[in-house]
Amino acid sequence: MVAPGTSRVPAALQQIFLQSQRGEDVEKIAPPPNLGFRIFYFGNRRPNPLKKKKTMQAPRTNELYAERGANKETAATASRKAIKARGDDSSLSTLSKESPHMFLMREMEQRGYSNKTYCSLEGGYYCRPTPLQQASYGAAVSKAIRSSDGVTLRKMLDAGISPNPCNNFGESLVHMVCRRGDHKLLRILLEAGCSLQVTDDYGRTPLHDACWRADPSFETVQLILDSDKHLVQLMDCRGTPPLAYVKPDNYSKWIEFLEAKLDRFWPTRDIATEGKDRPPALALRPPHSLPIPDPEHALPVEVAGMVANGQMDPEEAMFLDDDSDDDSEYDSEDSDNYSDSDEEEFDAEEMREICFRAGGPVAVARRCFGGDVRVIGSMMKRA
Repeated sequence: MVAPGTSRVPAALQQIFLQSQRGEDVEKIAPPPNLGFRIFYFGNRRPNPLKKKKTMQAPRTNELYAERGANKETAATASRKAIKARGDDSSLSTLSKESPHMFLMREMEQRGYSNKTYCSLEGGYYCRPTPLQQASYGAAVSKAIRSSDGVTLRKMLDAGISPNPCNNFGESLVHMVCRRGDHKLLRILLEAGCSLQVTDDYGRTPLHDACWRADPSFETVQLILDSDKHLVQLMDCRGTPPLAYVKPDNYSKWIEFLEAKLDRFWPTRDIATEGKDRPPALALRPPHSLPIPDPEHALPVEVAGMVANGQMDPEEAMFLDDDSDDDSEYDSEDSDNYSDSDEEEFDAEEMREICFRAGGPVAVARRCFGGDVRVIGSMMKRA
């Protein structure tokens, strides 16, 4: 605390303040003796006495860069020569960093095919799911696919669920099958009428999921290409074709597979005689123009949902469907017979023949009404 009658400001400084107020030049006034001072630094500008000053380095010359580049080129050339000596062509493709997509597009162009890419969401590959497709996307059928249970999946398909089950976002179970690389289940779906010319809301086709796998399943890829080879030219919403999702570690495997299948899917064609390669037909159709058709033995939407979610056995659903068909046929036959009997005209000649064979009109009347029937004039009455 400050003692009473004293001030925190020294008397010498007070004199300077008074002189400044009187208009005198304060800078010319000598500072009072025995007063300390301090220099304040803002930010990180305070010098560090322990830090050494940087010494100027000589600029790097082009000769130094050229020398380093030559060393790198020499190392790469040596690696290529060693690989060629071993005869390992797959390692050469890895060194060149050529992706399977670049390889295939180049080969397609050289063989006379168009390598133009298309957005899958802007063509006929993109369609809204039907009610049967959405109802067929359930927990039980998803479990059968995740567990690779082909027997259960086949029973559900035979019962009448859609072979293209998908959710509201267009992601179908065939995407899951291709992502898992389960070519056996994919064959079962294809045998049931599954279409691989589909895409989800992100523009991903089944081939996108097959290429995304870390361990490629080329059996699955071949089934997809057998269905539609133009899927290699479809891009998703990010503008990425399927083969661009292949991991660099698998470049050599994919290029080897594609090179072996070139003559099967893209045989050499002569543009001069055959003309330019036409674009995919579905790529020219508008979106939502070709919905997936329901199978001929399709279940009702409610029943298909129960089967897909495991609330009803496929055999029970098939039995109910057969009973409904029998009832409908029986009802239709009854209605046909009833309508035929109403529409038929009365044939008098045929009725006389029937009465004659039965013993005459009187005999027929007596059989119907008893023996007390007699003829009065031209009419028969009961006595």
